[in-house]
Amino acid sequence: MNRSVRAALGEESADLALLDASVFNPFLGQWEETDLGIHAGRVLGPGPYRARREIDLDGARVVPGLIDAHVHVESSLLSPFEYARLAAAHGVTTAIADPTRSRTCSVRRGSSTCSPAGRTSPSTSS
Repeated sequence: MNRSVRAALGEESADLALLDASVFNPFLGQWEETDLGIHAGRVLGPGPYRARREIDLDGARVVPGLIDAHVHVESSLLSPFEYARLAAAHGVTTAIADPTRSRTCSVRRGSSTCSPAGRTSPSTSS
């Protein structure tokens, strides 16, 4: 069995326990007072853990990495790098980008035509 799984099950010590944390639960939209276990650089989950090292957070807030499930980076008027830099500063660790608004393209008979967002591609007669 993997050592992280054994630590999560309480069968061996985690590397780190964060005590008295206020953890945001995005599924419930609520703050929960709990401890967190960390082993081999990964969060094990909420709950009491035996650990080699403990840090008392004294109620400090902890938020999991947020996922932006639908973003149009081009609509932000930022480069992808700048968008990522700013989003990461606010806890976004993953962004699912939908680039379809940047260009509208159509493929006909082996060739493609593209036009800027908001305009339809010119039709061709056959």
